[in-house]
Amino acid sequence: MSVSSINNLFVFNDKPPRLPWPPLFLPRMRDPRPRCVLVIGDGFTQSFLQATGVEKDIRCTTGDLIPAQQSVQYLPTEDDPLSGPLWDSEKWPLLHKFWRDHGESVGWQFFRSLASELPINPIVRKGGWTFSTPSLAYELRAYLWHFFRGIHAALLSKGPLDFSGWEWMIPLHILKSEFVLDVVSFNYDLIIDRFFPLYPIDPIFNPLEDELDRYPSSTTFLSKPHGSIYHNFYASAPPALNMHPNNWLQKFEMRSSLIRGRLAT
Repeated sequence: MSVSSINNLFVFNDKPPRLPWPPLFLPRMRDPRPRCVLVIGDGFTQSFLQATGVEKDIRCTTGDLIPAQQSVQYLPTEDDPLSGPLWDSEKWPLLHKFWRDHGESVGWQFFRSLASELPINPIVRKGGWTFSTPSLAYELRAYLWHFFRGIHAALLSKGPLDFSGWEWMIPLHILKSEFVLDVVSFNYDLIIDRFFPLYPIDPIFNPLEDELDRYPSSTTFLSKPHGSIYHNFYASAPPALNMHPNNWLQKFEMRSSLIRGRLAT
């Protein structure tokens, strides 16, 4: 039995001949294939963990995020003195206090309280951006960065990622063949990143649309608006380290100036 797309992209067995289309040098703007944006979330990750039989050992559903189990350790980076369990008040003082003040709720209950009772980033109402470290918004994002960094390390400790028996394997390959495909992932992990080559674009600093269209049609762009563990550590450091993401802010200011300049012309 063989399974292939109309472009004869081999995705199962009995490899058919490959048609020489589309050519690799064809820019995205001239590719006749329809465009597709694949949006994935937690179900995508849980599906892979179940397919590989590790969902009971590596727990990262929404209900497992806060508080993290004591077995989930903080993985220090270079020149990072912190260690021990990931979840404690020293590393995440505002997040920990909000959790205590709201009955030590877990999972969805915690996030519902967070969403309904407190604007985690009040600067947004003023139309501004902030990466101020003494804020609940920063702590939550940085905490999730470290949580999923530990999850990814635990996953790799099981061996190389094996996609062979995964139900998503064939649909993903067909989408890649039949469409000019881009991916939006709300997951911090790197499962989709490892599945096939993707070109990561920052949700804030990404090129303008006309710039993206000049890339080869074989390019698949990946955007992670919630965050990703491949993002810079200095924009995800626990407040106790007193690291301010100045490089991030400078890059944002330069990119904002460039966009404003182009929109004005």
